[in-house]
Amino acid sequence: MQHFELTDILTKLGFLLSFLFNSFFIYLTVFYIKDIFGTYKKLIIFFSIVGILFSGLEVCARPFAHNFNNSLFYFSLNNSGPESLVIFAIMLWAGFYVIIVSSIAVQFIYRYLCLLESEKVRKINILKNLCWMFYPVLPGTFYTGALYMLCWPDEYSDSYVRNVILENYQLDVANLRRFVMTPYNTDESIRWNNFTFHVIAAVLVCFHYSIIIFCGFRMHISMKHELENPLLPPVLGIKINWQTGWLYSFIGVYPPFDSVAFMVIVTEYKVLIRRRFLKFFNKNRESTVYASVARPMNNRSSALD
Repeated sequence: MQHFELTDILTKLGFLLSFLFNSFFIYLTVFYIKDIFGTYKKLIIFFSIVGILFSGLEVCARPFAHNFNNSLFYFSLNNSGPESLVIFAIMLWAGFYVIIVSSIAVQFIYRYLCLLESEKVRKINILKNLCWMFYPVLPGTFYTGALYMLCWPDEYSDSYVRNVILENYQLDVANLRRFVMTPYNTDESIRWNNFTFHVIAAVLVCFHYSIIIFCGFRMHISMKHELENPLLPPVLGIKINWQTGWLYSFIGVYPPFDSVAFMVIVTEYKVLIRRRFLKFFNKNRESTVYASVARPMNNRSSALD
């Protein structure tokens, strides 16, 4: 087994953790949590569902990537399924990544608006609720469509990475389900399809990360007041030959840790889990403590007798 195939173990572990923790989080949120309600409750449930789908899709798609100079070779390690289905899976997985980033941005916007005008936000009607929830699907769909339309491999892109892929993975480019993003020719003229995709991807991701940073910073300032009262390589000439697909396995582990962090930070979740789901362990601990205390007392009584 090639060392890069170990990502399959990490991917399956990520899906298992995502399914268990996110399912538990959804269960608590739907049936027990009362202080979180309305649109925000729907948003965090939607995000948890997307996290499960994202991790599950990664098991099927097995996406991997390799950066070589000014090219990104995005392919699947799954060679067992129908080619069209595997290609669709790696496209969809890439789109789900953008959906997750967009969902986080929407949550930050909602939190920020609640901090400013909480009453107005709570009175949002059903139609606007749906817009809040399903907006992230739009950039994800646009990203997936751009990948499909603009990044199909051709003779030049395959030949550019063929030797590198063979050397690093002992795989033939022609036999892989793949997309190749090579925005420049050897003479540094622009390949417009791939270049356009890079621009679209950069705009979508940077736009939503900018929202997260801006809203996070503004909320930090507001809360503090309340308390007191990928186109660089050809430009710079940097040579790159990295197996960046390993990062995808770690991205797949993010959804469960997000839910765990939420349950650890929000007081209502902590209290609920401690009182309802950890009481069995608390009883056992109390029994153990009682037994350890009672035993010396009994021995002392026997000695006095």
